[in-house]
Amino acid sequence: MRCSWRERGEAFREWLVPYAEGLGVEVLVSDDNDSYAVAASELGLSHQLCIAHVRKNVTKGADSILKQAKREYDEGDEKLRKLKEDLKTLRGLPRELHEEGAHEIGRLHRGYLWAAPPKRKGQRTKKATATYRMRMLTLKLWNEWRKVGLHLARPELGLDGTNNASERGIGKSKVKIQDDEGLQEHIERMKNGIALTQWLYGGEEECDLAGEMMAA
Repeated sequence: MRCSWRERGEAFREWLVPYAEGLGVEVLVSDDNDSYAVAASELGLSHQLCIAHVRKNVTKGADSILKQAKREYDEGDEKLRKLKEDLKTLRGLPRELHEEGAHEIGRLHRGYLWAAPPKRKGQRTKKATATYRMRMLTLKLWNEWRKVGLHLARPELGLDGTNNASERGIGKSKVKIQDDEGLQEHIERMKNGIALTQWLYGGEEECDLAGEMMAA
């Protein structure tokens, strides 16, 4: 059975519930995996996207689009020139995070609404063009923009816009627990959390969360 990002998000939500309720969590800080957005929405949490991850993904996507565009257009083509300029602008937006960012992304997106999605050719789907990929990349960032800038819009939350602290904590966690029972419970929670994270990102698409956790 194949597992959708929504099903993965619901599984993550179930794991997150006791922590969110027990600690009074208000904000989920994560990368842009769609599964996290599902969990945040269903739990009524504000959602901050890690700006470091967003910047990395936008840069990676922009570089890939430009590389493809150079194969599709001649060097002097006006479409290639415009795409180069727009990609440069797009790369800078998550770095600068200025107030007009959403407006600028919307402007970029509207400039590529003409780009058609890939069509099926027999049993195969043709590869998306560079301009269509630009259309979709700008749409994704536009939709996520409020989550990218949450730490600026709500400074009272005390966020720095990244999940670096939690990643450092996972990598260097040192836990002091008073008894063996508490230690075992903590280990099981950690194992389940690690297994769930691997499942959310893993190449395997089989929807068998229990099996994944048992194998951790």
